[in-house]
Amino acid sequence: MPKFSQVYGMDLIKILEKHWFIQHSRSGSHYTLKHNFNGKRTTIPVHNKPLGKWLLTAILRQVWLSKDILE
Repeated sequence: MPKFSQVYGMDLIKILEKHWFIQHSRSGSHYTLKHNFNGKRTTIPVHNKPLGKWLLTAILRQVWLSKDILE
């Protein structure tokens, strides 16, 4: 299993936008992204600290992407 570097919420949003996700809505410091084709949605918290390893893994599972996109 590859090690995660520190990934912040806005960095993950930029990565997901390259994989056909668009910003669907925003509520405070949480962004909801939606996939253009299959309709998958996920919520990304944008705070001043990196996402936890478990949260990052859960978000990637929700959107059916592998950890390799973070490299």
